[in-house]
Amino acid sequence: MERLKWINSGKCDINTGFKAFDKQCDTICTGNAYTNTQRSWYIRPYNECECNGQTFEPGELLEKDIQSLGRIKNLPSLPYYVQKNLFDENRTENICLYVFGTYKDGEFYAFNIIWTDRCGKLISYMVLGSGYSNKYYDKYLDATLKIIPYITNKGDYKIPEDILNKLQAQLAFDPYCMASETLLCDDMVERTFSMRYYWKDTCDGWKKDSSPYITIRRGYHTEDIVRLSDIKEAA
Repeated sequence: MERLKWINSGKCDINTGFKAFDKQCDTICTGNAYTNTQRSWYIRPYNECECNGQTFEPGELLEKDIQSLGRIKNLPSLPYYVQKNLFDENRTENICLYVFGTYKDGEFYAFNIIWTDRCGKLISYMVLGSGYSNKYYDKYLDATLKIIPYITNKGDYKIPEDILNKLQAQLAFDPYCMASETLLCDDMVERTFSMRYYWKDTCDGWKKDSSPYITIRRGYHTEDIVRLSDIKEAA
């Protein structure tokens, strides 16, 4: 994941080539956010129906998540291609949906949509407006491609086997904990490997998923996030 730089506490240093965006951008972050230039929210699966002990109709919680993006002037509804991904009844994991844009005359106008899995792995993106109808399409596309590294992880970091074994042993002892190990790596950089389960609220209580994920940090900066299931599939 790309590290964001700062001019001051309220302004990030970014140069996407889209001047209005660069001027207004105060931050770019992952997860649920509502900033000058970003709207983003975790979107639950279509068939996830329980929340805080209450039961909802299929798709109802998903719709509520989408509504959390707020009013976007030029995006009264999501494009069909995006909705097809979000409303896929076979989807079982959260998707993080990002909309980046700028304010004009007090209204928020989007120029792209990006969506990742819950670990920040890029699924797809869309620049709003076609090349024929939008003279700014190339500028929006360039800006989108420069934004993506700030909100995505490759998910392909090679976890040392001894570290993986130690993390799994900690979770086997206490599945509610965040397992953690620090290692001085071959490039002489000290990294912290943290491993934990995702949990979700169900009518029967708290349920963990079957595949914990590992966050690799250099200091306070997240360099990558890797699923245990991805490691096993690659082995």
